[in-house]
Amino acid sequence: MTQEQEGRKIESVAIIGGGPGGLAALHELLNVSSDGSTLVNKKTSSETPRFFKNIVLFERASDIGGSWRFTQSPGTSFSQFLSLSNVNDLSYNRPNVLFTSPEVPLNVEEFSYESPLFHESIKDGVFPPPLEYYDTALYNELYTNTPDVLMRFSFQPRTPAVNEPWSPFINHSQVKAKLDAVAKLPGIERHIRYNSSVQRVRKVDGKWHVTVREGTNKWYLQKFDAVVIASGRQYYPYWPQIDGLLDVKNFISHSKNYRSADNFTDKDILIVGCSVSAVDIIKRIYKSARSVSLVVQKKKDPKSSWLTRAINIPEISRHTSIKHLSLKNTRVLVEFIDGSKKDYDHILFATGYHTYYPFMDQQLFTNTGKINPKDDFQRERVKNFYLHTFHNQDPTLAHLGLIKPNLFFHALETQSIGVAGVFSNIRILDASIVKCPLPSYEDQVEWERKREDKIGSNKFEDYEHATLNDILGKKLVSLGPRGRLNPLVIDNDIGKAYDKGLTVLEELFYQAVKK
Repeated sequence: MTQEQEGRKIESVAIIGGGPGGLAALHELLNVSSDGSTLVNKKTSSETPRFFKNIVLFERASDIGGSWRFTQSPGTSFSQFLSLSNVNDLSYNRPNVLFTSPEVPLNVEEFSYESPLFHESIKDGVFPPPLEYYDTALYNELYTNTPDVLMRFSFQPRTPAVNEPWSPFINHSQVKAKLDAVAKLPGIERHIRYNSSVQRVRKVDGKWHVTVREGTNKWYLQKFDAVVIASGRQYYPYWPQIDGLLDVKNFISHSKNYRSADNFTDKDILIVGCSVSAVDIIKRIYKSARSVSLVVQKKKDPKSSWLTRAINIPEISRHTSIKHLSLKNTRVLVEFIDGSKKDYDHILFATGYHTYYPFMDQQLFTNTGKINPKDDFQRERVKNFYLHTFHNQDPTLAHLGLIKPNLFFHALETQSIGVAGVFSNIRILDASIVKCPLPSYEDQVEWERKREDKIGSNKFEDYEHATLNDILGKKLVSLGPRGRLNPLVIDNDIGKAYDKGLTVLEELFYQAVKK
C-alpha cells in the first residue's frame, strides 16, 4: 500500500491555552520522534527529526501560566457584568449572556498569520473587552492545597524542601516558576504565540480552521490537522439563580474576585459554597470578620473529609439553600429555604465556574450537562470525550483538564502522552480518518455510559489518586508514543505525599481560625 493509499499523517496541531495542560501537551507533542517513539528524557538537538511539523500554542494573555498567572486586578464584578450585558432574572447564570467576545470579521478567512487583517476590536475605548474575563482567581496569600512534589510534571526535578509556615505546600509564585521552567526548555517557547485569543474553531473539509485575534486588532485564520483544548475551567464564574440576586448586586462577589481580607474587616459575611476555595477564604477572613456563616446545600457527614470537618466547627454558622435576597438599609437580608432570616454585610459566592467554550462549534461540542437554575453549585460537565480526552466523533479533537484528580499535573501529563500517541498514529484520506488506534465510536460511547452508571454524573470526572492509574493512567499511556514511561509510575510515591498533606491542611485551617 502506498503512502497516498494509507493516508496522510497529522502534521499540524493547534493547542488552545498556555496553562499547565497546554504546556504539558506542547512538551509531549514536540518530543515525538519521526518514527513515533518518545524523545522525553533523551538527548536531542534542534536537528533531531520530529513527527509533528507545525505546533502552535495560542495563549490569550501576555504570559504563560493559565490559572497560575497572577493578576492583581480582582476582575469584573457582578454589578459590572449587569451593566455591560443584556441580562434579566432568568439569564444571568447563562455564560453566553454574561461573557462575550468581539464578533469575528466576515472576511477573516482571507488573512493569514503572516498577513493578518487589521480590524479594530476596541469597544467603548476599552480593551480587552471586560466580559472576556482575563483575570485569574489568585491572591497574595494563596498557597497550594497539594504538596510541592505534586505541583510539577514527572520530567521536572524535585525541589529541595523549604521551611515555610505552610510547608509542604508552595505559594502561587512558586507554581508559576515551575511552569516558566517548562516554557524555557529548549525549543518550547518559539511555539507559543502570546496575546493570541482563539475566537472560533470550525472543522471544514478535514481541516480545523482556527480564527485568532492577536492583541487588539490583528485577525487571521490558520488551518490545522488537529486541535488540543487546554483552556482551563476557572475563568467564567457561575452565579446561581436566586430570587432577588439582581437587587443586591453591589453587595456580592465571587471567590474569583477575592484578593484580600481587608474588605471583610468587622463585617458579617455569608459564604455560599463549601469547596476548597470557600474553606481557604474562610481561613483568610475569619479573624478579621465580625462573623462568618456558610451555605451548605446538603448535610455533610463531619467524618467524611477534612473539608467537611472544617465547615462543621461550632464557630461557623451553617444554613441550607437561600430562598430570597433583599436589601435592608446597607445590608442584605437573606431568607433561607427553612424560613429563617438573617442580614449580612456581604455575600461571597464560592460556587465554581461554568464549563464554557465560546470558540467551539456547538454542533460538535456538547459542552455541558443540564443546568438546574435553582442549583447553588455549578454541576456542568463535558460529554462525548473518551477517557476524558478524545472526542468520540472526531479523534483529532482532544481535551486536557476534564479530570478532577488529586494528582492534577501528573494527570495532565498522562493525558498528553495519550494525545501524542493517538495523533501520531492517525491517518487521514480525503478528509476521512482511515486509521485510528482508539476503539470504535460505539465502544467509546459505552465507556462513558458505564462510568456514568457506576459513578454518577456529578462525580463523573472525579478520581482518587489510589485508583487513577489503574482506571485511567494505564490506558492513556498504552496509547502513547513508544518507550514513554508512565508518570504515575515514575512518581509512584506522590499519593502518600498527598495523604500526608491533607493532615497538614487541616491543621493549618484550625490554626488560622483560632481567635
